[in-house]
Amino acid sequence: MNKAVFLTSLNNSTQRGGAYLRVFAVCEVLRKLGFSLELLYQDQISARGTLSKWLAAIKYGKEIKPLFTYASLEVNECDFLILDNFRYLHWNYSFSSSKRKPKIIYNAHNLEFENHYGKNDGPKRRKFSLYEANQLNLCDYILVCSEREKNLLIELNGKLVGKIFVLPNLIDKNNYSSDTNKQWITFLGTLDYFPNREAVDFLLSTFLDELTSSLKDKLVIAGRNPTSEMRELCKSKGVKLLTNLEDREVKDLLAQTKISLVPLKSGSGTRLKIVESLFSKAIVVSTPMGAEGIDEKGLIISELSNFAKECEKAFLDKDFADICPSVDFDNYQVLFDIGKWYDLNESKLRSFLHI
Repeated sequence: MNKAVFLTSLNNSTQRGGAYLRVFAVCEVLRKLGFSLELLYQDQISARGTLSKWLAAIKYGKEIKPLFTYASLEVNECDFLILDNFRYLHWNYSFSSSKRKPKIIYNAHNLEFENHYGKNDGPKRRKFSLYEANQLNLCDYILVCSEREKNLLIELNGKLVGKIFVLPNLIDKNNYSSDTNKQWITFLGTLDYFPNREAVDFLLSTFLDELTSSLKDKLVIAGRNPTSEMRELCKSKGVKLLTNLEDREVKDLLAQTKISLVPLKSGSGTRLKIVESLFSKAIVVSTPMGAEGIDEKGLIISELSNFAKECEKAFLDKDFADICPSVDFDNYQVLFDIGKWYDLNESKLRSFLHI
């Protein structure tokens, strides 16, 4: 049995959100491979800012300051050390056994240069993207969410060829259900994440203005960490804002959602909100960017200029089966259910990790 220490970016109490689902899925896959896992949570470790943090802010911009904290950590003997956040690549590790150094697996939730800079394609973003790709070369194995991310990293650093495996964001389909009373038009996401902030800005302005009056009270925005501006705007426009939901409450909301909105203009990684919505049999209306890493068959793909019209048409005239026939739904389960994906990809993953 391979022993692994998993240094996660989650707090011990976190039980919801895209990062939680990603970590849960990766852990489930590793356990199926026979790994014994020890999880170390972010709030169990004391990290500090350093001079390099401020120098990085000058070089790359203030957006990436959180990625340059520092800690010194003693790690129990293990075969693999799994790092769940880019800042962990800057930390110092000592190991209880000096006999061997563990292999390092980097679990990429997204690409940091896309996450922190959004659409700003300035020189600092380009400089940091090269730095990120070079730092990842310190790892033995890199798990990314999509082929697009894999190709981007290899384009930035050709030395990463052979080090990257696409392990998409996966969920357990058995945790999701569909309600006969589907009444909501829902946007779900961590609300202080830049691409989601952009999406909410759009929904509370252009989209809401173009939506038929009878559907305006169907709009629900749900997620952790809304900004004060979001709270005020939702209140003034009469939009339902749900925060700090328990996992069961999120699944109940999805079960009652008829239209799931993914109006993303930036960001990276497979959108778990789409996968969760599909497994709850909600119709998904998404931008092309929002549907990254997902077969667009079974989704309604729309540019933002036509988003409200497509949403309205689907709400009034369509059922889930009209958009996502059973053959497409079965395909999504193969691609994004933990158990089904593992059955198809076990041998490839074992070969990649040399186990």
